[in-house]
Amino acid sequence: MSADRNFDTLAERFERQIYGTDKGRIRTTLIREDIETQVGWLTSPDASPYQIIDAGGGTGLFSAQLTKGQPHKVTLCDISREMLNRAERNFQDISPATDLTVHHIPIQELPDHTGSTGDLVLFHAVIEWLENPEQVLKTLAKTVKPGGWFSVLFYNKRALIWRHLMMGNFVYTNNPGARLKGNGKTLTPDNPQNPEDVESWLNEEGFEIKARTGIRGIYDNMRPHDLKRSKFEDILEAESIYGRQEPYQSMARYIHYLCQKPL
Repeated sequence: MSADRNFDTLAERFERQIYGTDKGRIRTTLIREDIETQVGWLTSPDASPYQIIDAGGGTGLFSAQLTKGQPHKVTLCDISREMLNRAERNFQDISPATDLTVHHIPIQELPDHTGSTGDLVLFHAVIEWLENPEQVLKTLAKTVKPGGWFSVLFYNKRALIWRHLMMGNFVYTNNPGARLKGNGKTLTPDNPQNPEDVESWLNEEGFEIKARTGIRGIYDNMRPHDLKRSKFEDILEAESIYGRQEPYQSMARYIHYLCQKPL
């Protein structure tokens, strides 16, 4: 567990770059589309309180926005105390009526602290920072209630390879033992994953994938001058269309799987 990435020193940068940019808006919009399309109780005006678990939830912006105006309960954990401080402030600002519980613990310890299973478990952009991603995903899978939902977002290794190819970094792509990960100093992940591997782990735990979406397969491959002349709304619409089609989906920077556990 000690090898898993802690963002205490990068909390402000993380929040700004992930959520305060067009890249962040694309990410949160597409994930919300997947969840709100499939999880009927989430936005129901007469919904009873449901349990949402945000595993490695960081600053909590996504889960706070997701539950805004709803009576649901949120349990959020992270190994970064600074991230949790920001999460508490964000919930107070965005969704003050939410029954929020925070745990300053590694994800691996979360099942021992929740005391219950979740109707919706969020596991967003954490896999790629873990030393043993398969083990952690399968541990979290047990916290999903039968009939509940598991929202898994991860950094796509295939997209990283494609990026290196486009930049001519063949020292990485043409050598089998090359380092295809971050250097520990940036927000490029330590352990990006192949979609087929993550999908196989979910299948082994009995989940049915109800929605698959590639995120930033278009935006991240546009030239700077083309980004400047394009309307954000047009880019977002293209991401929504082509991020749900192959082969574009499998080349996106992030992949989102929304899965349901059988009853």
